[in-house]
Amino acid sequence: MTESKILALEELGRRLADHRGRGQRIVLASGCFELLHVGHVRYLEAARREGDVLVVGVNSDASARELKGAERPVQPAQDRAALVAALASVDYVVVFDSATVTPLIEALRPDVHAQGTDHAVDFLDSIRQRFTASGSPPVVRTASERFLLVRLGSLGDIVHALPTLATLRAAFPRARIDWLVEVCWQELIELNPDLSNLVPIDTFAWRRSLHRRGTWRAAFNFVRNLRQVGYDTVLDLQGLYKSALLARMSGARVRLGFHERFLKEPGASLFYTQSVTPPAGRHVVEAYLAQAQAVGAVTPTLRFPLPTSTDDEAFVEQQLRQHHLRDFFVLSPGGGWGAKRWPLERYALLHNTLARERGWRCFLNLGPGEAQLADEFRALARVARPVHFPLRLRQLVALLRRAKLLVSGDTGPLHLAAALGVPVVGLFGPTDPARNGPYALQAERAVVVHHPESGPVSYKRGDKPAAAMLAITVEEVKAAVDRVLEASGG
Repeated sequence: MTESKILALEELGRRLADHRGRGQRIVLASGCFELLHVGHVRYLEAARREGDVLVVGVNSDASARELKGAERPVQPAQDRAALVAALASVDYVVVFDSATVTPLIEALRPDVHAQGTDHAVDFLDSIRQRFTASGSPPVVRTASERFLLVRLGSLGDIVHALPTLATLRAAFPRARIDWLVEVCWQELIELNPDLSNLVPIDTFAWRRSLHRRGTWRAAFNFVRNLRQVGYDTVLDLQGLYKSALLARMSGARVRLGFHERFLKEPGASLFYTQSVTPPAGRHVVEAYLAQAQAVGAVTPTLRFPLPTSTDDEAFVEQQLRQHHLRDFFVLSPGGGWGAKRWPLERYALLHNTLARERGWRCFLNLGPGEAQLADEFRALARVARPVHFPLRLRQLVALLRRAKLLVSGDTGPLHLAAALGVPVVGLFGPTDPARNGPYALQAERAVVVHHPESGPVSYKRGDKPAAAMLAITVEEVKAAVDRVLEASGG
């Protein structure tokens, strides 16, 4: 039975033609398969689930030597082929002589190529280019059963990573896809239907107590549990030393991250096995999607699932009734960087104008440590007392869904509202709105106010508003509000 699966290329071509005639989907996997182990078995089982017939190309002794070195392979090609053919998931085996699998793909024309870990990311592009003139390329998949996304924070960045999770889920519906995230942000994604498991971590608590033995014990146990999952592929969307190190400690053989030129901490790239170059001049959402594409999820799925619980909805409804909020807009004047803040007194002037002209109340959204802004803002607001009450993350989602409008600088609530389809006006100063602006699926629901001539693009944290923020006037923000509300029917 095993020997009957091992075919010459010409005979294999005839067999596959029969399968295609019956409408069956052909999958090709390939590799040297030295000393067959559980990783190989998982790879081939995952590849088999991509179609109806699995063909495995095994490198000949000469091509294995070219790939692995003069002392390899340790087993002859026929023995390696026989071991692969013995697996129940494998239908056919062919030994091929080239160091790359491209000639085999050209000869067999599979519907899917299940990419193993011996190929670089740019292999996908080379395959597509070779097939452009002669017909449709195969779908290229990384045969992975277990993915780990690493995006530890913060709010806006997590929102921008949601389409990457959705894209992976659409491409790999049966895979385990987990997300490593700081515990303070886990509530935002723990109900996400595209997610298999949440992996919360509290690096901030660890750093505050490095001198304690219990901290090191907790870190050791965390890494041990992470490695026990057996992740095949990690996508590090964060690009910092800590996220890259966590990716490395996961034990995954394939670890993707951005090329060092695009990292805030370039040395993090040392922990990756494959580097991805994001598309030039595009939004960070599309940069993240480049990593999903690199593992075979080639069709973007632009969704922002942000589910809430019945308790979240009930809490918000109760608070809105208690504060007599029916038609309301949201102002979010805070933010972690002083350089990205618009002056509070200008928010107050905008509030007075909108409350007077629209007849709407204002909900003042504030983050941790910003409670004092509520009193300062109320002292400046002259029309209709603004409302503020504390909210957890999913409660904020529930409230924003009910809002008429949100105005904010480059902050998490801005990106959250845009993802929910709420009309937004984003006030941008030092950061680049082309890269970090509100990513609305309906473009007319997001307007950006920006004066790039007033200062260079900068991602350095500053305590005081940047010159480009101070250049934004109340009148032009009010005009932007009118535009976005008219365009969205508000």
